[in-house]
Amino acid sequence: TDELKERIRVKLQESIAGFQRGYHEDPFIHALVEKQKDPTLPLERLREALRQYDEAAIFTIHGFCQRMLVDHAFETGHPFDTEILEDDTLLREEVIFDFWRRHLYSAPPELVHYMMEKRIGPAALFSLSRYAQIHRRVKVIPPVEPPEMTTLDAFRQRLSHLKDAWEGSKGEVEQLLLNAGLNGTLYGTTAPQQGGPSKREGIVSELSARMDHLLSSPGLFPPFRGFEKFTSRFLATSMKKGLTPPQHGFFEMSQQVTDAALALQKEMDRWILFLKSALFRTMATELPLKKEKLNIRSFDDLLTRVRDALHGPTGKAFATEVRARFRAALIDEFQDTDEIQYGIFRILFENRQEPLFLIGDPKQAIYAFRGADIFTYMKAAGEIEDRHTLRKNWRSESGLIAAINCIFSRKDTPFFYRNIP
Repeated sequence: TDELKERIRVKLQESIAGFQRGYHEDPFIHALVEKQKDPTLPLERLREALRQYDEAAIFTIHGFCQRMLVDHAFETGHPFDTEILEDDTLLREEVIFDFWRRHLYSAPPELVHYMMEKRIGPAALFSLSRYAQIHRRVKVIPPVEPPEMTTLDAFRQRLSHLKDAWEGSKGEVEQLLLNAGLNGTLYGTTAPQQGGPSKREGIVSELSARMDHLLSSPGLFPPFRGFEKFTSRFLATSMKKGLTPPQHGFFEMSQQVTDAALALQKEMDRWILFLKSALFRTMATELPLKKEKLNIRSFDDLLTRVRDALHGPTGKAFATEVRARFRAALIDEFQDTDEIQYGIFRILFENRQEPLFLIGDPKQAIYAFRGADIFTYMKAAGEIEDRHTLRKNWRSESGLIAAINCIFSRKDTPFFYRNIP
């Protein structure tokens, strides 16, 4: 906004100079000068605009909303002494950590370990909360309820039986894996390397150590990578042609553990889905309550405050007073606005007596990672009365644009929506 204010101030000064001299090097200003036979009135208006320039209403959308909340505190219910928090990261972290404690401190250790394996910890939930904050209208469908861990006991029981079997048959199992005619790609070759241990001996030794760790460390889930090499089903498909897979009760028990783990994993995945959907609800309720208690607001809260005020019981009076202050509104970089921002200005200028100009580039409206909302842009484009387009593209090579259009034009609707040509 500082840059924009300076550019407009300079343009006013240049315009005054143009009308005083009767010409100007800037084609736009010179065209204005030529249209006026008498420069008296234009000079009077330009000088008055320059004198009152400090009162110019040039804001970011957040700055505009903050000014409206302060100036219309009674209509909006906005406290006079609210502190504006530039970064609410610490508050959101508090909500995330509280959420984590409530849901995970009493959870089965297998679930917590599984989440860590999938890198779903507080940091990942924090990133997800940012997504929920930027894309407020996102809904998780259908609603996910917390599933019961009905297969957890069966998994633990089979893992316990496997532990008992391993203690008495570890040596036998290792020898069977070393001596069976197993696929060398999967289990390693048996030929020793320059008098040292064979590749298979190294692999079997590593698998054995992982089994020791799994069975002596309660709460680990899922079983280690390579666990399937102990299962009867995997062994049956890993033999060299014409040979019989090794037989041992431990291999059958490992298969039972794998089957139980797959069933438990499905329940855990659904539980994680529930956790993520619960996080969306928590961020929507607890974060505002925490800010209300501390009497602080973030920049995004300024938007929701104005939106809620416009939809509240005093919304019509609030909108009428705002309209009375502005003869027109221009929103630059409109492609970066979201549904809430557009909704605010749509209500404020819905009677169309005060013109609303939306200035934006639809090709930039696709950048959701920085808050742009292509659907808001399409909605606004469908509701406007008049459309004006710049005739020259200063940012792209015509040959490149033609080539890209040629590629995507092979499909009738290359971007799925017909109003994205």
